[in-house]
Amino acid sequence: MPDTVPKLQENTPPSQPAALFGGHIRKFLRDRTGFLTEQAKLGDVSLVRVGRQPLFFINHPDLIHDMLVVNADKFIKGRALQRSKVLLGNGLLTSEGEFHLRQRRMIQPAFHRAAHHRRLRDPKGSDRARQSVYHSSRPEVLGKGGRVSPGALGNA
Repeated sequence: MPDTVPKLQENTPPSQPAALFGGHIRKFLRDRTGFLTEQAKLGDVSLVRVGRQPLFFINHPDLIHDMLVVNADKFIKGRALQRSKVLLGNGLLTSEGEFHLRQRRMIQPAFHRAAHHRRLRDPKGSDRARQSVYHSSRPEVLGKGGRVSPGALGNA
């Protein structure tokens, strides 16, 4: 029977001793903080096995920046996020490439420092803005006094 575990080259990053079954997953679940602390002591890049799947633990800010910003186009979402598109749709979390970039740029102003300061000065302002957008886009939902009419949203 052929072995389906990805073979790693001799120059793989260091790793903590892994269990025969499950790799590092049980050790991680038992003590998450302790496991990650020990993993960080192994260096900027280390190896973690989750079941039969090898994962690389990146522990240096410059390397993380290179992955997420400089070379983001060279990486794809993990298997779990790719599979979750069925449930979550093709949103910011699950999309990739140009579509992801366009979505991210659309929401970026909300995270700008000035936007945060406006919310701090008027914490209910963002709620009022959200409500006015929702209400103006769904007039059939509103009943007397701007409240949602019973049954307007169906039998949800």
